Amino acid sequence: MTKFENEIFIIERAIGGDSESYGRLIDLYTPAIYNLCFRLLGNAIDAEDAASMTFLKGYKNIRNFRGDAEFSSWIYKIAINICYDVLKKNKKQKKVSNIRENADGDDMDYYDITPSNYDVERQALAREDLEALNIAFRELPKQYVIAITLYYMENKSYIEIAEILNCSMGTVKSRINRGREKLKKYLENKGNKS
Repeated sequence: MTKFENEIFIIERAIGGDSESYGRLIDLYTPAIYNLCFRLLGNAIDAEDAASMTFLKGYKNIRNFRGDAEFSSWIYKIAINICYDVLKKNKKQKKVSNIRENADGDDMDYYDITPSNYDVERQALAREDLEALNIAFRELPKQYVIAITLYYMENKSYIEIAEILNCSMGTVKSRINRGREKLKKYLENKGNKS
């Protein structure tokens, strides 16, 4: 049985009410859903809450999953809608997020892109670059953040993203390109100010 066939089997069992199978789906999709929520919400606590709410809502509505799209597309839609709800709820409170919310750097572990054998100076520079990128992401309109996250971080195709966002493939390409340009400008301006 291929990985894809195995996932379909797990989804079918979850639809049939098998909570253990749904737990396996949670294990499979938690990193991707958390990452998407973190990118949209900008902090680990809200991202964890939104990811949990996503899986809870998914569990309650699993019987509504028709299978005409991939399960990942369905669960991403739920996550995006929950993140928008959280953003609306917190709209009046402008949140300033720090990627390192505790001294242990637990929030950095998932996003740490530097190999452990780099010297300390390179690690510091990489962390500064990552911090600048995270700040730049918080400045982007959410529609660009979603498109870029799904394309570059979740390896979704233009077609899959269009399906998730209920928009045309041209709109997806435009959002990714505009988002990339805005990120580039932001990072270039930051570099000129340093």
